[in-house]
Amino acid sequence: MAEGSSEKRKTDLYKTVGNGAERNYNKIVASDSRKDHRVRLSLPPGSPGKDLFYGQATPDESKLLEPLKENGRFVGGVVFPFVPQVIINNTATYSPQSPAHTNYPYQVYQSSQIGTINLFGQFSSQTPAEARYVLAIIVFMRLATKSFRNADPNAGNPPIILRLTGHGTNLLPSVPVVVQSFDLTLPNNVDYITISADPQEDNFITDVKSAEPDTEWAFRQLGVNSNYNPWAVTDRVPSMTDISITMVPVYSRKQLSQYSIKGIANGSNLNGFI
Repeated sequence: MAEGSSEKRKTDLYKTVGNGAERNYNKIVASDSRKDHRVRLSLPPGSPGKDLFYGQATPDESKLLEPLKENGRFVGGVVFPFVPQVIINNTATYSPQSPAHTNYPYQVYQSSQIGTINLFGQFSSQTPAEARYVLAIIVFMRLATKSFRNADPNAGNPPIILRLTGHGTNLLPSVPVVVQSFDLTLPNNVDYITISADPQEDNFITDVKSAEPDTEWAFRQLGVNSNYNPWAVTDRVPSMTDISITMVPVYSRKQLSQYSIKGIANGSNLNGFI
C-alpha cells in the first residue's frame, strides 16, 4: 500500500474515533486515573455509603475500615498494590433462522451484554500497618456482598454499588459494579502477622504473647473485660494472600439513555461503559 494511502487511512481513523480519546468524560475520574493507574475498587464519589462504612465507630470501638479512608478522592478505595488479573467478558447473542431450502442459517441479532468481571489479586503484609490494611480490605469486601438490615440507617437497601477503575482512563472507566462473590485464601505456608485493633498496641500484644504475663494484668493494660480471651482483641493476617472477586456491571436507566457508540468511540461519553 502506498505511503500516502496509509497516511490517509490514519487521518480518517482519527476523524472517526477522535484524536483525544482520553477526554474527560468525568473530570474527577479522568484526572485521578491519569495520576494513579493502579486497579481499585471504591465507593463512588459523594456516596452516602461512606458515612455508614466509616462514620459510625465511636472512640471506644474498632475502626476496622479506617486504613481505606485516605485513598484519594475515591473514599473507601481498595487499591491493588500488585497488578491483578482482570477478565472481562463481552458477548453478543444471535439467533439462527433457517428458512426452508437454505444451506446456511441467517444470524439474527438479539442482544448484547457484559458478563461477569473476574479479578484475581494478591496482597502482601510485611508490617503491622500493611496487615491492618489487608484486614480492612477483607472486611470491606465482605460488607460489599451484604444488604443493609435491622438497625442500619439504610435498612432494606441491597448491597452497595462500587466503582472499578484502573489502567488509565479508557480500560476501566469507573465501571459501576456489584460484587457477586468474594473468595479469600488463608494459606498455610506463609507467616502471619499479629495485630491489634489499636495501632499503638501492636508491640504490646507481641510482648504479652511472648512473655505470657499475668492474665489480669494483661486485661487491665488492654482495657478489656477479664471475662474475654486476651487474643480476641488481636487478628492474625497472612504475609501473602490471594483474593478473587466476581463482579457484574450495573447501569441505571439514566445511564443507558445516554449510551451511544459514537460517544464511547471518541472518548467523550464513557460513563462507565465497557
